[in-house]
Amino acid sequence: MAHRLPPEVQPAALALILLGGLLAAGPLSGAQAADTAQVDTAQVDTSAAAPPPAIFHSAPRAIPNNRPYVIDLFVSLDPAEIEEVHLFVRTDSTRSFQEFTLRGQYGRYRHTLTAEQLGDSLVSYFFLLSRRDYGLVGYPQDLGGGIRPFKVQVVEPTLEFFQSRRRE
Repeated sequence: MAHRLPPEVQPAALALILLGGLLAAGPLSGAQAADTAQVDTAQVDTSAAAPPPAIFHSAPRAIPNNRPYVIDLFVSLDPAEIEEVHLFVRTDSTRSFQEFTLRGQYGRYRHTLTAEQLGDSLVSYFFLLSRRDYGLVGYPQDLGGGIRPFKVQVVEPTLEFFQSRRRE
């Protein structure tokens, strides 16, 4: 029997699902441990799966360091299909990503980063959308399907900074 998984499930996530099922079965007895050549696998059939949602976000070239910055994400999915949308942020002064749950309305999800949360010179961030059908979508993605965080410079707001923003 083939199990149907959404196309957003990455091979690593599939391996964790399978490993979780094997661990839930408990430890192997002596006879089972001797015959471990057969491993349970799941066949992934994505032919009937829905296309991934359209996700829109425009990363800035730079963020001023003296004021809050609003990050917006737009998603083309019906809000009833979305479980949660998360923003993961790391600065040059933090070692790990901080997680923020975004609130949405009409497909627009927003979070405000305070000046204290922006760090000194660099902010890296990405989005993770969890669907009600247990699918996960990370944004932005590289060509291999992995998450490639946005990297934005945090700068002193000078006259040149504001003039360059007008040209964009």
